[in-house]
Amino acid sequence: MRNFSPAGKQIKLSFDEWNLWYKFYSDLYLSNFNLRDGLWVASALNMHHRHAPDLELANIAQMVNCLGIICSTEKGTFPTASALVYRIYVENAGNEVLPCGVNVPALPGAARLPALDVSATRQGGRLAIFMVNRHLDADIESTFELGGLQTAPSAKRIELHHPDAFKYNTVQEPQALQIRERNEMIQVESSRFSLKLPAHSLTCVVLDVKEG
Repeated sequence: MRNFSPAGKQIKLSFDEWNLWYKFYSDLYLSNFNLRDGLWVASALNMHHRHAPDLELANIAQMVNCLGIICSTEKGTFPTASALVYRIYVENAGNEVLPCGVNVPALPGAARLPALDVSATRQGGRLAIFMVNRHLDADIESTFELGGLQTAPSAKRIELHHPDAFKYNTVQEPQALQIRERNEMIQVESSRFSLKLPAHSLTCVVLDVKEG
């Protein structure tokens, strides 16, 4: 789009329907998304952040039932893992996307995906870092460099994790997957701090920052 836009006019992208499903038609109308699926959604939202200057519109399809991130029947209503991921991003993402990158080993497989996927946003003095540990079995000991930003020693940590990467919320267990939130003290030295990220998890850390 950058190459073929008219001179002086940027044509942006519209990612008008996106989601995932499995290969069987029944998955369309009997859809539910497990933790692994939700982490895929988190990586997609990180991708949206990274391409925000070129991405005018992005809509997930759908909201309720038939690929919906919320499941509702006469027996009950519950959020899927994908809906919980959306909640974390909606409640914590800022209005300014910050450039960021990772230097981590790749996962096994032809795609060679980095084991850690990251995006960062800022709104005023509030920095939010979204981190997806894609590895099925291994925790990640990660070190973050904030590029001159100075932070307070206390951070809010929001996490979506379960020992079983393939765990679903269901009518019988509508809260098997839950968002966990806590305040955490972090040791920041020279705009650098470290975190341990559980295997197959989404972690969002929110920090108060000021220019260094």
